[in-house]
Amino acid sequence: MARMNRPIPRPLRKPSKLKPKRLGGPGRVSPSLPDKFSNARLVDNLRQYQAELEIQNKALRFSQAEAEGASERFVTLFSHVPLALMVVEESGLILETNGRSLDLFRPLESDPPLTFLYPLVNPSGLDRVRLCFFLAKEQGAYEIDEVEFSGGSNGAFTGDIHVARIVHAEDEPPRFICAIIDQGPLLAQRHALQRSTQALQERNDQLVQSKTRLAAIINSSLDAILCVDKNHHIMVFNPTAATVFQCATEDALGRPLTDFLPDAERALNNSNLTNHAQLGEMTGLTRQGKKVPLEVSLSFEHHPDGDVMTFFAHDLTARKKMEAHRNALESQLRESQKMQAIGTMAGGIAHDFNNIISAILGNVALAKMDTAPESAAATSLDEIDKAVHVTWCAKSCPSAATTRPGAPPCNWRASSMKHFDWSKSRCHHTSVCKPISVTQHHW
Repeated sequence: MARMNRPIPRPLRKPSKLKPKRLGGPGRVSPSLPDKFSNARLVDNLRQYQAELEIQNKALRFSQAEAEGASERFVTLFSHVPLALMVVEESGLILETNGRSLDLFRPLESDPPLTFLYPLVNPSGLDRVRLCFFLAKEQGAYEIDEVEFSGGSNGAFTGDIHVARIVHAEDEPPRFICAIIDQGPLLAQRHALQRSTQALQERNDQLVQSKTRLAAIINSSLDAILCVDKNHHIMVFNPTAATVFQCATEDALGRPLTDFLPDAERALNNSNLTNHAQLGEMTGLTRQGKKVPLEVSLSFEHHPDGDVMTFFAHDLTARKKMEAHRNALESQLRESQKMQAIGTMAGGIAHDFNNIISAILGNVALAKMDTAPESAAATSLDEIDKAVHVTWCAKSCPSAATTRPGAPPCNWRASSMKHFDWSKSRCHHTSVCKPISVTQHHW
């Protein structure tokens, strides 16, 4: 408010020695005053002062209305903001609280009233809260996080505290507006995110380990493994494939599949394939164009950007060689079994022939005993004996039956039959007469 300028009164003059007259009478004499202090001038000044006072009063009323409106808005915001707000002195005395503070700290009517802030803080965090108020007093505002509070019937909870100093007169104690944010749900979400992050990290580690194991399996596989993309270009070429197709892995990557498996393209086009298929035997080509017999199977991996096919090729070169060698051995075995069967049959025939000859020789010897030596029957018996002797020598003693020069004559006679040991005969010891174990075989 502007200070009013009042006229400075001049010192009064000494009263004149005129004869006093009655006031208000016709003979009244008006003292003469300068123009500056004339009545009209004073009236104008008073009117100006009055106008200024009215303007100042209007400004004061407007300021008062604005202050009252601001106070009402502050009270409204203070009451309805979704945060626990308190007006607190530096000593911790709580001057004002909103509804959210009561819901957070004193949810039941049986809970004690909110009077001091510090008793609500866990002793482990009390020093931090005091430091927060001190720094807010010095800096104007300060905040700390994850302070544990006692929430009455709600039990303990963890929250962040934001403190801001309120402008006050110098002779008044400092006051602070304190906002407490319950971090319980956020902490629960944070812990859930941490657990999820940990689970994702573990899963990522498992994926890395699985990828490492898969690479080890592919590299150590005894079969050639070729992975191709949707354009049938090679993406994976393991060391066994490099050995089978005689091509380095670096040179094979990116090349068409038909460079190594020309029959695979035709099999893919002519077959109704599912996730896994056996393509059977195929002929592969090395980098130098040499043919390699292979047994090929196929696996599909479905992806949004195109299917990935994996070919497993087993080299049949060694197996083909083994099969050829086995076929040769089987052919030799069949020939040996045939010869063994023929020998067994020949031994049986020889045994039966020996029985017949033994019967003939025995009867000839008996007949000679009953016949005179010079008789015609004796002569016939001798001829029979000679014929049987020649036949016997041709079978049992081939060297005696031949006409080799200097070969000793075979002087076998029927008379020696009674002293003949058949177990020591040449036929008995020949390999043809020995029993032969024949393995059953179809030829």
